[in-house]
Amino acid sequence: MAWLTTDDLRGFVKNATPADEDFLQLATDLAMAKAREMCGPVTPVETVTERRVRGGNDELPLKARPVALTSVAGYFDGSALDVNDYDFDGEVLFRKDGGTISYDVAVTYTSGYNTVPAPIKALALAIGQQHLVTMRRFGANSTAPIGFLIPKAAREAARAYLLAEPFDG
Repeated sequence: MAWLTTDDLRGFVKNATPADEDFLQLATDLAMAKAREMCGPVTPVETVTERRVRGGNDELPLKARPVALTSVAGYFDGSALDVNDYDFDGEVLFRKDGGTISYDVAVTYTSGYNTVPAPIKALALAIGQQHLVTMRRFGANSTAPIGFLIPKAAREAARAYLLAEPFDG
């Protein structure tokens, strides 16, 4: 089931008409996709597996924000590494002993939320609203600015959930 519905968006914009239904669905789908791109998996919690290339650093950036590490293995030989030797902070993987990660690793972890955090839902609603307003910019009653999809206020509200790089998983 979708974590954001056209009813959610309709209630947020408050001035939708029955003729807007297709636009509401498009805006809802776009809002969820952009929120996923900006914040990583939302709901349900999902498994992410990725290869991270060594850099001789003590930290490796991950594509998303883990909830729990499932496995860490050598990428080329598949050798299992002790997942208990690793931890994460936000979207950064590191060794608990502070050591350097000097090999390519395959990392598997879960990411997402059982309940959508309010700032992520607010971000998605603002994106959906902005998309609807932008689509209507050629209408007689529109005063919406064009040229952006993500309102700054929405980005700021969801700042704690935003990823450093867009999620493409």
